[in-house]
Amino acid sequence: MLAFGRELYAMSQKLRQDHYHKSMLEDAFSLLAYSNPWDSPVGWQLEPVRREAVCEALNSAILEWQDMQWVSPVEACVSHSRELLRRMARAS
Repeated sequence: MLAFGRELYAMSQKLRQDHYHKSMLEDAFSLLAYSNPWDSPVGWQLEPVRREAVCEALNSAILEWQDMQWVSPVEACVSHSRELLRRMARAS
């Protein structure tokens, strides 16, 4: 747990100039301090609407870190549909 805390501290130092993301990081990881995070002062982050936004931001950050492009669900559906149509046309 201490090693994890050190990693978070190092990450927060990198975000020193980016107050918005540093605040988000602090809020998210402050949930670890509570035995029942839902009843904590930062428990609002666990509401379904908020979780979705956090998950999207986290996924985008991971993809960016891996030098991968984020694709919206609509773009993914269009891309898959085009590929299916192409394969069906080839099979006919």
